[in-house]
Parts: sequence; C-alpha cells; structure tokens
Amino acid sequence: MEQYSTQQNQSRDQLKDYFKNGKVPTEIHYAALINSMVHKTEDGFSKDRENGLKVYNQKANKNLLSFYSDINEIDPYYQIAKDEADPSCLKFQPHNSLEDDPDSKSFYFNVQGGLGIGKKAEDHYKLEVAGFAAMEGRIGTFIKDRKPADGKWHTIVEGLDNCNAFEVVARAGKKGTGKFSMMHAIAVSAYGRSGGKIKKVSSCFGFFWNKLNLRWRGTTHDYSLQIRTNTNYGPEAYAYYTLTKLWDDQLFPADRDVYK
Repeated sequence: MEQYSTQQNQSRDQLKDYFKNGKVPTEIHYAALINSMVHKTEDGFSKDRENGLKVYNQKANKNLLSFYSDINEIDPYYQIAKDEADPSCLKFQPHNSLEDDPDSKSFYFNVQGGLGIGKKAEDHYKLEVAGFAAMEGRIGTFIKDRKPADGKWHTIVEGLDNCNAFEVVARAGKKGTGKFSMMHAIAVSAYGRSGGKIKKVSSCFGFFWNKLNLRWRGTTHDYSLQIRTNTNYGPEAYAYYTLTKLWDDQLFPADRDVYK
C-alpha cells in the first residue's frame, strides 16, 4: 500500500505523485490536494484584479498576518493585527512584545491617517512617538519660501488670529557680495498688538548690519510676521526661510476660548 505523508505541509512534488498516470488517488489524496489550496471563507484571504490581495479574519481573532523566520517555527517573529478601539488601527508588533508591554514596541496606523510609535496617536496628531526621536536634521515645512534681501520688510505669514508660536530659520546672501547671514528665532504672540516676543540667535559675514530681523505687525485679530535684512544685499539676492508651527489654538483649547 502506498505510504501517505502525514506532514501538515506537503510539497507540490508529493501532491503530484499522488495523481501520476497509473495511480489511483484515494479520498485521503484528494483531501491533501484540497487542503493545499486557498479557500476564501476558511483561510481568510483572496485576490482579485481590483483590490489585489484581500485579507480578513474571524471576529474573535484580531491577527491578520504572522511572519515566521522558518516554516517549522512555532511562534511568529512579527505580526500585523487589527485594533478596533477608537480610532481603528492597523497594528504592527513583534510577537515577543506580547509578553511585556504590548504597546511599547508597536506601530499603529489609524484610519484617520495618523501614525503612533509605541502608542496610538491622538486624533489631532499625524505622528506621535512614545520615546526619544533621533534624526540627522529637521526642516520646518509649514512655510518654505524666499523674499528679496533688499532691506525692506516682507510678510512671511499673515492672517493670524488667537495665539501663535513659530520657529523660524532663515539664510540670506549671494556669492560675490561679501554679505551673508543666518538666523534661528522663536516668535510668539498672544493676538496682535500684544507686544509679541521674538528671541533670535543670528550670525553674519561682513558688517553687523547684514543680519536678518523679524517683527510682528497687524491688528488684534489680523496680524502677521515679517522678515527683512537690515541692509540691501543687492539685485537678485534673497532671504530663504522655513517656518515650523509650535502652537495651534485650533487644536487644543475648548471652542469657547478661541475666536473662530
């Protein structure tokens, strides 16, 4: 009698051997063939042209995918699961993290477009990290632009209301002029005409009046932040700057405390 493999995972060659010419496949052989195929309802995934690979699972089990370093491994080394707590998330985590703090080593991608590392991101954050963040550099992208380095005041952010705080990094200069300047500043204002403060650290090449400067201007509910070089750098010379928002009244205080 032909010996039947009792291994749970049988190779294609083993399955083909059961159905060669002259062989008489048995019920067991057909069962092995059926079990080697993907079954949409029982296995929880399928594929179509519109959606690609579709993965779903039973409601009682939250794990969608498990990754194994070897076919004979008992435990996976990484898992992707669904976390249905509000907001609903796709959760990536090492399997061994289940033994201690399940969140500290996890990544959460929520349905609102937020990413949480080590914890779920709160609703008003695009990225939230539970721990130290290290990076080679950092550039503000709230505003990236340039203004003529002509010694005149130029508005870099306008139409402001309520309380605001910005980090500004700016650079002015042109090769061959002997005039260059760098500035890093923190600018805060509680409404316009409130005596908003600006703390600057700056450096310049050439005379001290080559430095960059900032100021607040405007009315109580419509004010702006402006930049200039203290001297005219000449034609086609520019002050390049980036802004990072450090505060947004639309995110934190209650509606009754903010002018809309």
